[in-house]
Amino acid sequence: MGQADHGWTGRHRIRIARIDGAVVLHFTRVTSQGGRVRTDIGDFFRKDYPRIRPSMDRFAVRIWIVGGTGRLDVDNVAKACLDALTGAVWHDDRQVDELRVTRLGTDPGDAGGGIGGDPALYLVVRPLAGPPDAGALDTLLTAIAVLG
Repeated sequence: MGQADHGWTGRHRIRIARIDGAVVLHFTRVTSQGGRVRTDIGDFFRKDYPRIRPSMDRFAVRIWIVGGTGRLDVDNVAKACLDALTGAVWHDDRQVDELRVTRLGTDPGDAGGGIGGDPALYLVVRPLAGPPDAGALDTLLTAIAVLG
């Protein structure tokens, strides 16, 4: 992923920053059409920010949906974002080992994090330092055994 540039770049609805090896993406005016999110983010990386090349690393992705979000399904937003970053950040979204999506400002009357009350997305994509944590599976299996 390279070094940090610590500054927002981009125009219109999509802006990007690179901080400590992570890619931070801000995307405004998100609609319920997942295909539109996928197309817009994909176009941004191809046209406006071609500096990033797909990596073979494993990744962690954190997505925040901010404002006006009563009409968006978090699973559809996550899938659209992962698909959009395929070919730009990673070769295949199977390289994502951690994914967390949080919706903020869920009040249907919320003015939103975007223009005109539309929601905004913040994505943080960072490469994982090593292989997935095998200890997490052991912890889960131990917890299940205790409950069982």
